[in-house]
Amino acid sequence: MTSQLDTLLNVLRTTTVAGVSLSTILQGAAIAIIGSFAISKLSGKKRTVDAAKKPRDTVLLYQFYTSDKAKVQLSPPCLKLEAYLRVNKVPYKDCRVHSPAGSPKKTAPYVEYNDMGMADSTLIIDWLEKNGVVSPMDAHLTPVEKAQVEAFRYLFEEGLYWQMLHSRWQHDPNWAFVRNLFFFKVPGIFKYILAFLVRRGQVKALKTQKIGRHTFEETLIFSGKVIQAASDLLGDKKYMLSNTRMCSLDMIAFANLSNVLYLDLPDSRMQQQVAAKKNLVDYCDRMMAEIFPNGYGR
Repeated sequence: MTSQLDTLLNVLRTTTVAGVSLSTILQGAAIAIIGSFAISKLSGKKRTVDAAKKPRDTVLLYQFYTSDKAKVQLSPPCLKLEAYLRVNKVPYKDCRVHSPAGSPKKTAPYVEYNDMGMADSTLIIDWLEKNGVVSPMDAHLTPVEKAQVEAFRYLFEEGLYWQMLHSRWQHDPNWAFVRNLFFFKVPGIFKYILAFLVRRGQVKALKTQKIGRHTFEETLIFSGKVIQAASDLLGDKKYMLSNTRMCSLDMIAFANLSNVLYLDLPDSRMQQQVAAKKNLVDYCDRMMAEIFPNGYGR
């Protein structure tokens, strides 16, 4: 029996498909099956509020669970949207999910509002304003200021956001810390399997986006430029474009900068880039106190 098992194992190791050993393929399949089972158990078949219990004219905000060890929501898009809803005094219900499986785009945040369901924080905000749920937050801005909002939105959401993800998911010195922080609610071995699968997907996305093809040291060069630009734009003002009134850029800037500043990773060099800019530190602390006066999640 032992010799037969040894023979089988040897066949699995030596047989290849497209240059990959059969044993490796089977191991990958096993991990994928177990991972899918874990995700299905955690996400459930339905991650929405029952129709009979849905409040009318209230945004149902679906966003990721956040560890008590985190000072803010660890997803900048989720934090951006929740901050927007709070600043604009939009009634909302905070719904937490393990997985965005119920999202129209399989991403978080996503929302339901009466009979509307939508994903992507920017598209959600646009919809709320165009449909009269919220008065346009940037209506008071000049055309040049609106151009600044759009340019810096892109700089934060397509620049610093991905650079921050690199520091969390691809940079090995930070991985064990990130795994325990993000998957704290996942029991037993499922935590490690699910973390492995999610990390693999994140690294693939980072490489597709191209920032993942750089070393972390190179990524720090890019993040340093974004952070310097944000500091220069803010200057000594209270908000990004004004001393008196927030605009949508403040939701974006706060969500992304605070996610770098308030998370103490083992390799904290990106965090230190923000911490070195006193005006950005004061800005994040000020925004936090205004939007979440009792602390995030309270």
